[in-house]
Amino acid sequence: MAAGGPGDHPLKDLLHFNMHVFDDECDALIRDLSNYLSEAQLYDSIDWFVTFGMTASQLADFKAQLSQKLLALKRLPKIADRVQAGGKPTARE
Repeated sequence: MAAGGPGDHPLKDLLHFNMHVFDDECDALIRDLSNYLSEAQLYDSIDWFVTFGMTASQLADFKAQLSQKLLALKRLPKIADRVQAGGKPTARE
């Protein structure tokens, strides 16, 4: 059973332990998504099981999916208004 420490889960590694997990771009996308989604929402919105042992092409597809999620979130009216005003969105919006 996982104890919740480093290496147990890629999302925890990124958000709680500031570890390098995928590549710089992918890690940054996930951290950026965490500004718009709660950790639970982010956990539920991605099939983390398939992220283990991804090939380069699978990683590229994963990054594209993350980018699409981020773009869609930024287009939500409440979030778009705050981003345009120069503020940082919160996971509760």
